This record gives sequence, structure tokens and C-alpha cells, in this order.
Amino acid sequence: SRNLLSHILAYGKYGDQVGPFDFLFELKSADRRTLLAGESARNLAIIGFCSGDEEFFSMINELDPNLSQQVVLVASQIVSLKETEVNKLVEKLMGKLKMTSGQGQVQADGIAKAVNVLRLMSPEQEERVLAQIIQSSPATAEQMRRKMVTFVDLTLYPQELVVEALASFEIDELVAALVRTNSEFVDQVLQFLPPKKSKVVGADISFRADSISDQRRSQVRRSICVRIEQLLASNGSSIDEVWQNLQQAN
Repeated sequence: SRNLLSHILAYGKYGDQVGPFDFLFELKSADRRTLLAGESARNLAIIGFCSGDEEFFSMINELDPNLSQQVVLVASQIVSLKETEVNKLVEKLMGKLKMTSGQGQVQADGIAKAVNVLRLMSPEQEERVLAQIIQSSPATAEQMRRKMVTFVDLTLYPQELVVEALASFEIDELVAALVRTNSEFVDQVLQFLPPKKSKVVGADISFRADSISDQRRSQVRRSICVRIEQLLASNGSSIDEVWQNLQQAN
């Protein structure tokens, strides 16, 4: 609409904002959806890259779930952006006819951006999106798993680290994290617990499976993953170092 375009053009080409797309997040949600309607996952990912993580999350949270998953996947695969591509999209969204002609490169860490956005999602949404990425692009998913602890990788981390992390959680929480999970994986996780606690958790899993929601399960799983990340940081280590050690061991 004319009012929407006037609001955007009032900022000038880049305005006084830090990022070229900051004007989008000054708009009302409905206006932003109108402006971005029909944009490709690639264009939306570019906007996210030139914006803060919270702004990126607010934008994709307004999208159709399937499109939001595509945007996160595309963002995770971006290594660099041509300045001309960014400028072209800025000009398009601001109603300009003339494009700028920069030839520089904007270095981008798509994997880190995608991981940050996943962590801003609800735990349940994070699991769904990550599962979709694992299915559609295993190589991308592996790179993401080098930057964030995922529950499915729990048993790959050093034993003493996992033992310390799981000690922070009560029996009810551990049961919630393990319900409706592959039995082989459950058995591996139970080995990290003291014998008595392991026995109680193992016994509770089978008859509490129907009473624990997916939301609760995802919440506890994320808490366990974040706890391991905290312990790694406090030890001066990193997730990537763990994966490098695993590769060397194999």
C-alpha cells in the first residue's frame, strides 16, 4: 500500500539503521507479512542474515511452518553472499528500480545462524525443524550438530561429561526425555546413571509413555543438551573439538 511504501522510503536506502533490512522490523507484523508475501526461501534467508537472531526468528515465526523450515535450511547452507544480491533485495523491498553495483562479498556463517535461530524456537519446534533438515540434507545437519548438542548425539560425548550433566536431572525429568525413544539408545543413556537411578528410570519409561507430552519431552531434552554445552564451555572445550576427537578415534 502507499502508506506502507511511504513508511519504508522514509528511512532512505539504508536509513540510520545498522542493517539494511532493519526497517522491516519497525513495521507492524501484518505489514511485514504483506511486504514479504511471495518472497523465496532464499530471499528470506538473506534478510535473516542481515538481521539479528531475534528479528530473524520473529520473521520466520510469521511464516507457514513448511516455508519457515525451508528458510532455516537455506540459511544453514549459506557460506557467502554477494553484496549485489543483498543490495538488489533491499532495492526490491524498498520499491526502488535501480540496483546498486557493489561486487564485494559478505562473509556469512549459515550454520551458526541456523543454530542460533533453532535455539530461539520452542524445544518442540526445534526438534521438528532439525529432523526435517536431517532428512533433507544430512551433510548440513552434521555441520549443525558440530555447533549445538543434540539429544540424539548424547552418547557420543565423553562419559564423564554426560554423567555430570545427567546428575543434574531428577528421575521424572529423565523419564520424560527418554519416553518413546529407541530402546537401544535408552539402554546406552541408562548406563550413564548410577545403578539404582538407572533401574528406576528404566522401569518408569514403559508405563509413563502415554502420560508425557511431546512438548515436555522436548523441553527436558533441550535442557540436557544446554547443560552439556555449559559444561563443555566451563571446561574450556567445544562441541567441534568433541567431533574432531570422534573422527580421529574412527
